[in-house]
Amino acid sequence: MATIDFIIGLPPSNHLPQTNDLIKDSMPIAKIYPGIPSFTRGLTLFTRKSTFDTPSGEVKSYKQALQEYGFNLAQPTSDKCLVVAYLADNFPTDSFTNDYGESFLERITNVSSEGLAGLHQILGAQTLGQGVENLAKALEEVGGLAEVAGKTIRTGKETVSKFGTALSKATGGRFNTQVIQRVLAGGRVDFPMIWKSSSFQPSYTMTIRLYNPEPASEVATRKYIVGPLACLMLLGIPMSQDGVVYTWPYIHRIVSPGIYDIDPAFISNITVIKGGDQQQIAYSQRLGMVDVRIDFGSLFGSMLSAPNLSKTRPVLRSYLEGLLPSKKVGFYSSVTKTSQIQTASRLTSQKQTPTVSEVTRATSRVDPQTLAVAKQLESQTIAV
Repeated sequence: MATIDFIIGLPPSNHLPQTNDLIKDSMPIAKIYPGIPSFTRGLTLFTRKSTFDTPSGEVKSYKQALQEYGFNLAQPTSDKCLVVAYLADNFPTDSFTNDYGESFLERITNVSSEGLAGLHQILGAQTLGQGVENLAKALEEVGGLAEVAGKTIRTGKETVSKFGTALSKATGGRFNTQVIQRVLAGGRVDFPMIWKSSSFQPSYTMTIRLYNPEPASEVATRKYIVGPLACLMLLGIPMSQDGVVYTWPYIHRIVSPGIYDIDPAFISNITVIKGGDQQQIAYSQRLGMVDVRIDFGSLFGSMLSAPNLSKTRPVLRSYLEGLLPSKKVGFYSSVTKTSQIQTASRLTSQKQTPTVSEVTRATSRVDPQTLAVAKQLESQTIAV
């Protein structure tokens, strides 16, 4: 079983320790806490229950699921999460949107049909009474049956006037008769828009680059390409207990100190670019590089200003507090140094002389300072 004992996404080390630290410190980190929904009372419905190393019912823990594929996750960190380093090529964008629209009053005042409004415009009438008068006059000038119709329409003018007066009284005099008649003639009233809804649309993408220091080696390919790829894809692949019926994937808390802290979060897309943008594929057709792009967002579609609300959904307080933490400078060198020394020590403690390929694999990510420690351990082993 291969062990993933390094931070996924870190580039291989070269022979300049200062350069290694500089390159690695320039890369942002993200901590991903896998979990499953846990029902809770109230309108929140559920919260995220961590299952990184603890199973829940029939759902295996994240580390158990990874072991079924032949990989053991043993990153040199104390947090119960997957730690990754990603490229600073696409920083997150947060969009906060308020949607406003017309009120029901505007729909009520739009009582005149398009045909009636157009007729009043043709007749040059501003009110319903003027429209009736102008239409009756036009018909009377035609003569014949049209004249009779015009006289009949004219008698309705008083009825329209009475209707406007009654409607004005019904509204408490806020709208006089002339205003009501203009509305009935197709006029419009511009009421202020009212709030409809608000939305929070975070657009987050991280690109994690996997490096293979020795594509010719199946062991190195398995450890540095296949294993990390299994770690990342398990985060967003639906789960199945019987291989037939599948359910939701893990939900997460995803934290990048000082940049974002999303809880609960979901992964919407995982794109695997074999060979990466540089098309690094060896002559043996083993991959020398793989770019994994992960798109993720919040399970909630809004952010609230609720100072006393607990952190079960996006709120302004947690959003602002997420910008305060920082990554410790030298973080990578501190968490990888222990793993590198253990790897070199394990290799040199063997009684037989290691092969060249074993030394290459073990030291491909080790800087000269760590190699010096390994040589010291080797001399101690030989002396024993």
